[in-house]
Amino acid sequence: MTITASRIAPLRLGLGLVFGALLVGCTGEALESQPVDAAEEAAEQASAPSTQSQPTAAASARPAAPRCDNCGTVASITPIERKGEGTGAGAIGGAAAGGVIGHQIGGGSGKKIATVVGAIAGGYAGHKAEERIRSKTVYEVAIRMDNGQTRRFEMVDAGHLREGQKVAIHGDSVVVRN
Repeated sequence: MTITASRIAPLRLGLGLVFGALLVGCTGEALESQPVDAAEEAAEQASAPSTQSQPTAAASARPAAPRCDNCGTVASITPIERKGEGTGAGAIGGAAAGGVIGHQIGGGSGKKIATVVGAIAGGYAGHKAEERIRSKTVYEVAIRMDNGQTRRFEMVDAGHLREGQKVAIHGDSVVVRN
């Protein structure tokens, strides 16, 4: 029979128990326990064939992060010009200004026609100016979700976002993830 390292450790333990019992029985006192050399014990365990299976690469890898159903990546940010609504104030102001300017042109019945045309042209110009002044830029942000879907959000300010950035969706808000 060949004695291997895996058989030495139990044999050593058994002999230690037998001799310990004999010594305690002979003297009536137990011997002081000796500290075990950790390096010697580690070397014995390393040389002994293990009966336990070695951990696989998957078991030793980091555990998978919990799935985030509201997480994604910014796919695109597109500015969109939204036309402003006219309240009528621009048209009224423009008509008044156009009428005054038209009244300065010509004389007699031509003066009346110039005043009317000036008021109409001024009203139209005032309305368009008001629409331009009240127009605003919004941003359509497309988010490619981790589950494969794409969600789109219209935002007044998207200055905190960049394409390719990791984000999380909370209600109607897009929040940058670390």
